[in-house]
Amino acid sequence: MKTKLISHNSPYLQHEELEAATSVIRSGWLSQGPEVSHFEKEWCDFLGLPEDHAVAVSSGTAAVLLTLLSEEVGGKRVGIPAYLCASVRAAVSFSGAEVCLLDTDKDSPLVSSQGSEGLDYIIAPHTFGLPVNIAQFSDPEGRVIEDCAHSPGGMLNNKKLGTLGRYGIFSFYTTKVLTSGGQGGLIVSKDRQLIDRVRNLREYNSKDDSQLRLNLQMTEIQAAIGRVQLKKLPNFLERRDEIFSKYQKTGVELLGSTLGRPVRYRAIIRTKRPKQLIQHFVDLKIQAVVPWRVLYGATAPHATEFAESCVSIPLYPSLTNNEVDRVCEALSQIQAR
Repeated sequence: MKTKLISHNSPYLQHEELEAATSVIRSGWLSQGPEVSHFEKEWCDFLGLPEDHAVAVSSGTAAVLLTLLSEEVGGKRVGIPAYLCASVRAAVSFSGAEVCLLDTDKDSPLVSSQGSEGLDYIIAPHTFGLPVNIAQFSDPEGRVIEDCAHSPGGMLNNKKLGTLGRYGIFSFYTTKVLTSGGQGGLIVSKDRQLIDRVRNLREYNSKDDSQLRLNLQMTEIQAAIGRVQLKKLPNFLERRDEIFSKYQKTGVELLGSTLGRPVRYRAIIRTKRPKQLIQHFVDLKIQAVVPWRVLYGATAPHATEFAESCVSIPLYPSLTNNEVDRVCEALSQIQAR
């Protein structure tokens, strides 16, 4: 029998998501409506925030852009890590802010506070699901935007990630910890006035004023799928922990954190020979990838070192036990060399 390729990523959608999407289609209400409202409320409950402190949008990139536009950042300086998804940089640029690239810490893929003084805002991602200590930045509740695209359900100081800074933003893209059907995003804040400003910008129609707004709304199908996935999130996280633990038992060192409760979004191996390591997995019908490059134009030696040494291997809930065993065997072969 031909060995099946183990993909690096795969969403975990089952009959419950199909039923939720079908129910929306049958209802005839497809654009933003009650499903979106329920989705927002359920996220507030999950994060321990008051009701109406969340705004659902069409994508994670939209979440970044709408948050920055609500802050009127045009001409201001926004710091982002040089080791980051390029869509965040694009959103900052489209907002009219000046992009300021920050290095990572020497021994961590997380953004460093070095060079952050004097910046108006900082977008601090919990990269690969590892909690970043936003207390390292001065005035975190005034200028730090937590990027929780990799870390829904993670904890730091007994608080859910996304509730520590001025805002928390989430992405529900296909390959994230949970998805709302391919795209989707969320913005949260402890400050009701801030979140009301974001919501006002999302409501692009039927406003009797001259303020510019964008149609970045989440659809009812997205919200319905996302609601099902949110209910499954505790099980998703438990399965990710289980798989990560099995990988660790092979003896291969994976990137981890001693800070808070991480989300096992990625299993990352650091190596001086990433191409050879990726080929090792390819030979065994396992897809492994370089997770990120350093953003163009950055002078960031630590971030560059991570970009040139990190390899990501499959880690997601829909992996079968047999597939996990195959990845473990591949890891054991590395350890035996």
